Amino acid sequence: MSASIDSELKKAAKGTAIIFSGSIVNLLLAFIIKILIVRNTTQSEFGVYSLSITVVGIITLVSALGLKSGVARYISYFKGRGDEENAKRVSGISLKIGIATGTVSFLALFILSVPLSNNLFHLPDMAQPLKILSFVIPFIVVNNIFIAILRGRGRFKEKVYFMDTGQPLVFLILTILFLLVKLPYIYFIVAYLLSRATVSVLLSLNARKHHYIGRLTVHSDKLLGKEMLLFSIPLMIISLKQVAYNRVDTLMVGYLMGPENVAIYDV
Repeated sequence: MSASIDSELKKAAKGTAIIFSGSIVNLLLAFIIKILIVRNTTQSEFGVYSLSITVVGIITLVSALGLKSGVARYISYFKGRGDEENAKRVSGISLKIGIATGTVSFLALFILSVPLSNNLFHLPDMAQPLKILSFVIPFIVVNNIFIAILRGRGRFKEKVYFMDTGQPLVFLILTILFLLVKLPYIYFIVAYLLSRATVSVLLSLNARKHHYIGRLTVHSDKLLGKEMLLFSIPLMIISLKQVAYNRVDTLMVGYLMGPENVAIYDV
């Protein structure tokens, strides 16, 4: 018994160390990227960039419906009972829901980007970044679900490799390449989109390799999917309140004072 507990403690400590190191690398890469973008954009351009990222972040959180927390809980529950079939079903259902909600949100933002930019923020220049960033919503939703699936299975290295390190590294490389060929600032947003899409491809290949996703069946999946959503949506509301508390200041500065002040505030 004590040997089993000792093994679990070592595993937990190793997982914590991996996650911590990934967070440090992520912060460092994000800092370098921000410096490059700030130094190669005007004050107004960086303000529009920050506002657009904030808007898309909030929409993405709503699109995920809290599945990031619910999926990990259900998979770990079924794995603990030795029910691999239902663990795979949870993975498949969550991805199906995430793809659907992410796609709907992408289409909604793409269509409404001009009205939002002109009528809410009074920034016509914000429409193009929002249109481009709308494509990133399904990728982020799916990426977060993949990471939740892996977390439910007690796997943390993939998050560090793909999300904490891989995504900002691809973003950084593309940003440097676009700077070298002297493309306009809008390509920083394209670089962000491509980095998220790259992670989605890598996570999909990883899931296929390890067979984490099971086949969907029509009748029983509806019941399990409904149960997962009832558990996950309240968690989404809590997360949304936290994000709104942390990011509403950026939105308010943009709405009341314009992108130049957002740039100063966010730097």
